[in-house]
Amino acid sequence: MVCAHRYITGDLNSMHSGLGLCYSLDNELRWDEQYEPCKGRPNERAHEQFGVCQAGTSLALLQDGTALIGSPGPYTWRGTMFVQTIVGSYLDRDRSVYLGPLEDTSEPIDKYSYLGMSVTGGKFFNKTYNTYAAGAPRSNHHGQVFFFNKLTSDRPMNIVLIIDGEQFGSSFGYEILCADLNNDGYDDLVVGAPFYFSKDKGGAIYIYYNLRSCQTNNNCKHESVYGSLESRYGFSMTVLGDINKDGYTDIAVGAPYEGGGSIYIYLGGKDGLNLKPSQKLKAVPDVIRTFGYSLSGGLDMDNNGYPDLLVGSYSEDMVLLYKTRPIIDIQITIKSNELKHINTSKFGCESDPHSNSTCFSFQSCFSISSAEGNTDKLNVSVKSKIIAELFDTNKQFSRVWFRENNTADLYHSYVEHWHPEKCQNETVYVFDGIRDILSPIKFQVTYELIGNTTGSPILNQSSVKVFEASFQKDCGDDDICQSNLILAATLPQLTVSENELFVLNLGEIEEIILQVNVSNFGESAYEAELYITHSNSLSYIALDKGGGIECTARTSMVNCS
Repeated sequence: MVCAHRYITGDLNSMHSGLGLCYSLDNELRWDEQYEPCKGRPNERAHEQFGVCQAGTSLALLQDGTALIGSPGPYTWRGTMFVQTIVGSYLDRDRSVYLGPLEDTSEPIDKYSYLGMSVTGGKFFNKTYNTYAAGAPRSNHHGQVFFFNKLTSDRPMNIVLIIDGEQFGSSFGYEILCADLNNDGYDDLVVGAPFYFSKDKGGAIYIYYNLRSCQTNNNCKHESVYGSLESRYGFSMTVLGDINKDGYTDIAVGAPYEGGGSIYIYLGGKDGLNLKPSQKLKAVPDVIRTFGYSLSGGLDMDNNGYPDLLVGSYSEDMVLLYKTRPIIDIQITIKSNELKHINTSKFGCESDPHSNSTCFSFQSCFSISSAEGNTDKLNVSVKSKIIAELFDTNKQFSRVWFRENNTADLYHSYVEHWHPEKCQNETVYVFDGIRDILSPIKFQVTYELIGNTTGSPILNQSSVKVFEASFQKDCGDDDICQSNLILAATLPQLTVSENELFVLNLGEIEEIILQVNVSNFGESAYEAELYITHSNSLSYIALDKGGGIECTARTSMVNCS
């Protein structure tokens, strides 16, 4: 459907009326029907009635075959919305034209409100029938959005809710769109206020998820996103459909005066819209201006299974088509029977049995899948990266190194061709004399696509997998050491008082002996340490019987391990 909202009727001998009109077209873009909802309505008082109707300033086509035609001009630019069924047999369908209330008073809609600058409809309050919404960006000086329900054909539609903008002159309602962003079965509303301003912001959008709770404007909860200064963020918006095939509806928001123009892509999810844009499209500097002035999404123009985006740039008399690229996922699998119970006293491994170092091996495998199910025609190259331990910012040294490149932390490989599953064999060596065998060795595997050509697939997200190799610790089947340490300490030279305190008479002895016994009645306790604190008037001398134990003195503390 296309509209000419500035279409003028009349001749040289009569008054010209800017009624506007719309045409419906079939799938071959052939003319079907003509719609002039303001034709035949009173216009003797010109703009004070329907003389400057401007029908078709905004337009929305709903799934049930209903056309919503915005008309901001009637009754001194109070504005209204026309609702008409355009699909189905002419004799069988509802041929009534419904419109919003128009009265020559300040209530419910005042002069110069421009209601109808934007229109949409959806199941905001009920899952079985549609409610219609229209933006009035100059209403009450800050802008409002009106919600209507149809009554009978001879009565104006009923206003069921009005929500207000937050700032004077922000043009709240200049653009609106309807989409179920969180898949709860009810449609959500996104409202643009492109002239919102502050010290460092320009333009805003407001997302309303639960309009059913909006009995009054005061409790209409919403989320807000703001654009950059003077960008007119929210000037245009469109529903994209599901561009990343996660089952949720995504949207695009235009900021046509952010430089040469920008478009922000937002993804829907179970908690609603992710307010951090997943992508930002920008105009070519000094080549295109007002990029994103108008947007239209949701149609798959190249039949690749993904909806595409049309972008208007009125300053350049240009329309640009952005074709959504296929999205693929990479599944990572690690295969090995040597990642557990690594014995540091045993040299060699399956892949290198004669090695003079402890080693182990594994296979890093990946497979590619597409939401469309067909990966045969995908031409992709994949880069893999494996990091041992050092991806953890708390680690400064790695306890292992790779055979392929003799480095302790990193290994790269490039795969130019892949099959249903592609695997790479890796051998890892353990440095001699490591003390820490309690904590596992963690690896991070990352797969990325090589190249970025037109039409080539992209990753849904970076494919990352973290896995670990653990040492032999005699800690049971769960490989978790649950020790049970019992400590007993005494001062054998001293007597014990009635209140169980050791008694030291000054001058009797020059050296105090502390006897400590630590017993373990559980699984192995690796890297156990003993800490002893003492008075500053005492000094540590030595350990009497070490048995492999070393003690270090630090001021008023002794540490034994």
